[in-house]
Amino acid sequence: MSSIKDVDESIDAIIKEAEKKKLMILKEAEKKAEEILKRPIPVEEYRREAEALIASARVKHDEIIEKAKKDVENLRNIPQERVRKAVEYVVKTVVGL
Repeated sequence: MSSIKDVDESIDAIIKEAEKKKLMILKEAEKKAEEILKRPIPVEEYRREAEALIASARVKHDEIIEKAKKDVENLRNIPQERVRKAVEYVVKTVVGL
């Protein structure tokens, strides 16, 4: 059977090993963080992505404007079509067709 002293020594050894591993992991993480911070910012990549988004937005804008123009034209034609039909009706009624 182990004595309490033996158990304490085992626990202390485990804790010391864990602390060494923790420090090693922290140092490695710090090195990786420094490497990441030293990398250049991919500005050109961001610029290309922004330009692609702007181009896509312009295409959608143009599509919306064209649809709106067609809708307006259709709305303008409604009164003319109604007048044409009314005139046809009056002519048919007067002429007796």
